[in-house]
Amino acid sequence: MRNVGQLVSELMQVQDCTSLRRDPTQQLQLTSVIYLMTAQLDGVVERCNHRWFTGEGNV
Repeated sequence: MRNVGQLVSELMQVQDCTSLRRDPTQQLQLTSVIYLMTAQLDGVVERCNHRWFTGEGNV
C-alpha cells in the first residue's frame, strides 16, 4: 500500500511540475488510475482477510 501511495504522490508532483494549469483530461486519467489501484488493493485485502478468517493460509 505504501508503494501505491508513493506512486500517486509522484504522479501528482510530476503533473504539478509540468503544467501551470491542470489539464482536465490528465486529471481525469490520474483519478481513474487511483480508483483502479484502490479497487485492486481492496480485492487483495479482502482475499487475505478471507484466507485468514477461513484458515486457508494454515494448510
